[in-house]
Amino acid sequence: MKLPASTIVVLTLSASLFACAEMTIPLSLAGKPAQAEEARRTIVVDDNTQWVNVHEGEVVRFVTNGREFAWSFDSLPEGETSASFELNRIAPPGALHRNVVVYVSPGLEGVSN
Repeated sequence: MKLPASTIVVLTLSASLFACAEMTIPLSLAGKPAQAEEARRTIVVDDNTQWVNVHEGEVVRFVTNGREFAWSFDSLPEGETSASFELNRIAPPGALHRNVVVYVSPGLEGVSN
């Protein structure tokens, strides 16, 4: 039996979502708040933002809905090559009105964060 293309897409996306859910890390391993002045990069989160990509060891300033906060993405959990969590877990209350996923990848050697 041949499956319609839309069914294959839905099954693939579902598998991807389950894989992402398994990569979610405890907040204690996600990093720690930082001063905005420490950030080397600013990410503006607007109504179209579904996810953001950061690197371990990076300090990022987030700007959203007229508010800002900075976060230091210290490291990945031991043995992990990537991780993810919801940005609202670290954002100040009321800064985000919906879920935005943070994808953390290994730090880039030789690149100034």
